[in-house]
Amino acid sequence: MSGSPMTLNVWQKRQATVLYHYTSQAYLQGLKDRLDVLIGDTEITLDTALQQGRDQYIANPRWGWRDTAANWSTYGFPALKEWRQSVIHQIARRAIEVYSNTGAENCSGMLRNLSMGWTTPEEEKQFEEAFSEVYGYATYIDSLIGPPKNMTESAFNSYWYGSRTDPSNPGIAHLFPRLPKYVVHMAVEAETGKKPPRTGVYVPQDDPLGALQFCWTGGETNGSPGKCVTFNDLGRKIIQAAGRDNFWVKGPELVNAVKQYAPSEYETFVRNLRGRNFSPSELDNPNMASRFLRNEGMALNSCKWYFVEQIEGEYDDAVEPVDVPVRPPRTPGGQPCPESGWWFTPAKAGSRRYFKKGEVMPSFKGSAYGDTFWQWDARQGQ
Repeated sequence: MSGSPMTLNVWQKRQATVLYHYTSQAYLQGLKDRLDVLIGDTEITLDTALQQGRDQYIANPRWGWRDTAANWSTYGFPALKEWRQSVIHQIARRAIEVYSNTGAENCSGMLRNLSMGWTTPEEEKQFEEAFSEVYGYATYIDSLIGPPKNMTESAFNSYWYGSRTDPSNPGIAHLFPRLPKYVVHMAVEAETGKKPPRTGVYVPQDDPLGALQFCWTGGETNGSPGKCVTFNDLGRKIIQAAGRDNFWVKGPELVNAVKQYAPSEYETFVRNLRGRNFSPSELDNPNMASRFLRNEGMALNSCKWYFVEQIEGEYDDAVEPVDVPVRPPRTPGGQPCPESGWWFTPAKAGSRRYFKKGEVMPSFKGSAYGDTFWQWDARQGQ
């Protein structure tokens, strides 16, 4: 392969880091460890219910034993143990470079059909929270492994930065103050739909906006690269006008670019989405603009790929510069909003809200923080 060596841009490095982190043996082992704790705690709760003889007060002629601990012990507990056994099997299969879904969805589907009527309200809450945490942990693996391999840039953004509204999704950016070093091996090529030559992350050869994928050599063809998730012509125009980082943080630049290149299509999209609840102000919502871009600005293309190696223990000295939008200055209460977007103030709990440019921002009297100052929220629309 001739030509200059290919290097990853900062977004591609983030995506590669997400892929290598969540598909690692250590992360899969972490799932097994969490299942061990969940199963151990659940077994204690089951034993307590059975020893206390709760079932004799729960079983009835109409519903039989459906709500009992004995029924859950017969069907629910084995489902948890089967899930753990599946993960143990997957850990072993990594040695022959075979990757597969964790089995989380199968277990969840089984448990959804079973009653927790044998537990106390507190026991049920504790189990649901614990199961939800383990299930959420597993879905990161499943979504990246596929099939299909359809991670979008927006999804990678969520995995990198986390979710402002979901404490269970803190993201992994804080784990990587410096991005790992990567080498693109242009002599190691893969092709959509064909088994790759090496297990690991692949980058599209000729599309810097295309999402990276994790592929593997073992097993059947599920490890092959899928179609490249990228932007179509409309999406590329919007991204070029807004700046790529403004799509990740959903800044006002994205709204302006969408309105510039697809004004009527955007309004029609939002009207259809909101129906009778549509308000013209929603066209200024960066979250709506991002949603429009995800639905109308994306494409799937077959392509060729290069293998991306993560250099263990080596990191970039600094993150590559990106175009970060200038944040509006903090604004006193009682003054007009300088820029449409999401704002918050420490003067009132739960104050985060969307303001339109020119809208007067309220002031809150008697706050322990003193005067009200509104601050631009970096996580626009999330």
